[in-house]
Amino acid sequence: MTFPLTELDDAAGDVDRDHGVDAVEALEAEPVDAAPPAPAAPEDVEVLLSHTAERRSGPRPPAGRIITVVSPKGGAGKTTVATNLAVGLARRAPGMTALLDLDLTFGDVASALLLDPKHGIGQVARAARALDDAAVKMLLTQHPTGLHVLCAPDDPVEGDDVAPEDVASVVDLLGADLPYVVIDTGAGMDEPTLLAVERSTDLVLVGAMDVPSLLGLRKAIDVLDRLGMTSARRHLVLNRADSRVGLEVADVESTLGLEVAVSIPSSRSIPLSVNQGRPIIETDWKSPAGRALQELVDRFAEVPTTRTGGFGWLRRSAR
Repeated sequence: MTFPLTELDDAAGDVDRDHGVDAVEALEAEPVDAAPPAPAAPEDVEVLLSHTAERRSGPRPPAGRIITVVSPKGGAGKTTVATNLAVGLARRAPGMTALLDLDLTFGDVASALLLDPKHGIGQVARAARALDDAAVKMLLTQHPTGLHVLCAPDDPVEGDDVAPEDVASVVDLLGADLPYVVIDTGAGMDEPTLLAVERSTDLVLVGAMDVPSLLGLRKAIDVLDRLGMTSARRHLVLNRADSRVGLEVADVESTLGLEVAVSIPSSRSIPLSVNQGRPIIETDWKSPAGRALQELVDRFAEVPTTRTGGFGWLRRSAR
């Protein structure tokens, strides 16, 4: 069976062989002719990163795990993975997990969790240099699970006013005081994403079973390798992994040079949970997709030690 490179998706059906490109051959082809996933070329990314380095003295060491969820192309399910992971961690360690939405233009963590934030990262950015623990506590939106959320601006224009160094300050502050910080990012590899990746202990790389998504993810991995961002542990999450589109898991692993950590099957429950603003890990955790996301949480969940400093609401022992 053959498939056009630009039309592989979950509903892919039979395609005329005279007009298709074999999916596996498309993944293995060199050089890759697919459009770059990032808005900037690798050399531009290097310039952005070097400029950022000039503006800061270095990341603060994280107290726990900073988990950045990355997918260079939209539609792979990145926000779904990030919100379910954060909620799953918060259910196990209430009050000790934060979710940060770094898609500063079109972030939708607030809608995905049915939140009505009074403050967002825009407000944090305006006072980032003077923030203390008490100020951060007032700006975070509380989810019923005990998750603390810092949402993206409602207005995309406001997102443009958030300076990269302020993003760095927020990530450093949260990471220095919380056992778990999950970061959702925008499509591409913009400067806020790179700043988050640089500070991360773990990267969750999200791809779908379609050639454009996997090619984009391979290019993103190459960019991170070129920039020397290789210290964070990498966890490959394959979304809609049971899609029959001419690709096998082995093809994905060979293309990306990573083993699939978690495979999430297609599920009607996922878009339903998104529309309801309640992650599937809460609403249908016994489903195959819900169990897969629980498996992802298991990779990070640990019994936190007793904390005696940092945010006041974290001074407790977790079982």
